[in-house]
Amino acid sequence: MDRVILHFDLDCFYAQVHMVQEPELRLKPLGVQQKTIFATVNYVARARGVPKMARISEAQRICPDIVIRNGEDLTDYREASEHIFAFLQEQFPHCPVERLGLDEFFVDATTPAHALCSDGFWSPTPHFHLTASPNWCGHPAAHAAANLAQYQALRAGAQLTDWARKELKAKFGYTCSAGIAVNKLQAKMAGELHKPDDQSCLLPRAAQAVILHRGLRRVSPAPPLLASSSFTDMPLRSVDFIFSRLLIVVLFWLGLVVWRVRYLA
Repeated sequence: MDRVILHFDLDCFYAQVHMVQEPELRLKPLGVQQKTIFATVNYVARARGVPKMARISEAQRICPDIVIRNGEDLTDYREASEHIFAFLQEQFPHCPVERLGLDEFFVDATTPAHALCSDGFWSPTPHFHLTASPNWCGHPAAHAAANLAQYQALRAGAQLTDWARKELKAKFGYTCSAGIAVNKLQAKMAGELHKPDDQSCLLPRAAQAVILHRGLRRVSPAPPLLASSSFTDMPLRSVDFIFSRLLIVVLFWLGLVVWRVRYLA
């Protein structure tokens, strides 16, 4: 049975907690302060040019009217995370639900996805992105013919994800981005392809291409080196860059060994 893993990532979670508490903040640029930086900013602020992890002074220079809320006390965020975790457990009974940090959740929806396929029940198909391109769901022959059962299971997973996201927004006011795939890494990568408040389905046959062309810091979990500020100055950009350079090194040493054996033996 092909696995169906769902990844839910709350959009700018800390900021959303404050926007749910104070709905008037939804249309205003908002930053959540921790020490001297913004741990996160909402998408209104990002549209104004304020990046995540920006220093307070720099963010205020870019967006003078940004609203600031203190985020050093995590109590409200933990409580909201608990509510969302309980909600997902309720939405997916008898399915393993795992929390990653406060704002990310994995659900193994293999059983309900295959049950949905067996029932032959489909509501009007939701909009979601297929693989890494902005194609809409349906039955693309190239993908469906390769593994029809797997494709249908992932499509059912996308349907379940769409229902859960809509219910989460209606019940709590939170939006999230989601990914659907056959394992946790691919599901997380899929969820990062189209944000915010959207979902993407990554087919296994497209996963390698996505991994090879994503920046190394976007492949999770990333080694600590990749999070360092000095990394941005290195000419290392993607996994295929590593492969190509590694191949050069291997061929060089192989050539050196052959030369030594042939001419120095």
